[in-house]
Amino acid sequence: TSNNYLHIQTRNLANLTAIIQNECIDRIGFTLLAREIMNKQTLLIPDFSGAIQFRVLEDHDYFLKANFSRNSRVPTMNDFYWPYVGNPYLKNEYSYNSELTYEMHQELSSDLNLKYNLTFFHNSIKDMILWHSVGNTLSVDNISKVRTMGFEPNVSMVYTIDKLNAAFNAGYSFTKAINETNHKQIVYIPEHQANGLLRISYDNIYTSFIANIVGVRFLTADNTTFSSGQDYLPSYMISNLTTGVKFQISSYSMDLNFSIENLFDVSYQSIAQYPLPGRSYLFKILLQFN
Repeated sequence: TSNNYLHIQTRNLANLTAIIQNECIDRIGFTLLAREIMNKQTLLIPDFSGAIQFRVLEDHDYFLKANFSRNSRVPTMNDFYWPYVGNPYLKNEYSYNSELTYEMHQELSSDLNLKYNLTFFHNSIKDMILWHSVGNTLSVDNISKVRTMGFEPNVSMVYTIDKLNAAFNAGYSFTKAINETNHKQIVYIPEHQANGLLRISYDNIYTSFIANIVGVRFLTADNTTFSSGQDYLPSYMISNLTTGVKFQISSYSMDLNFSIENLFDVSYQSIAQYPLPGRSYLFKILLQFN
């Protein structure tokens, strides 16, 4: 029961999952997964996933990974029944997903470690469930066929010497999410995203800087853009800065830190017409007991 629904709504949903996994100890590892979902006393077409991992060189952490899967998504209760927006006629969403990844982990020296991976992906989605703007309101519908493809490179480095530790992570994602009906980018899905993290610690004192970049997101199915910015959300970068200190006292540890979120006070929205906070200051105390 939800106070937000106009009437009491009920649903029975059950699933059963089986998984077999062989760790990649020598050269080859694999994972097999099968899932059955029962919705409204009806068994759906089973989902499955198969993944294989191959060590390219013996005694080196260089891997090729491949994955292929079929996934189902049953509409949520909010998709069905949210007042004046929900769509009780929504169909289940299905997708076929494939990925190919190259991953390497290498010690460049006794003090410096490097990890890098590059992933290519392709997904074919049928009856995709999508919330989107219609004028000043929201609507949720099925899109008959959607195709997404792209790539994601990520790199991380860790440098350690005595009590000094420095870590750097960076990633980028390029995604083409195309509605096969009009061959336009799906609303709210940016083509470009990137993130970065720099963390430096000395003994029990640490500081970190995080930046996230999100590209332009369209709000209309035909990707219309106007100078007023009402039919698309502009790109933005959000940065967070944290400094703290950790203490170990007997059987518990304490972490005191101070954070500035949205460091540069950027004005941005993740959902149209719902502005998110500007610069925020937070002080945190974390206690952990053993």
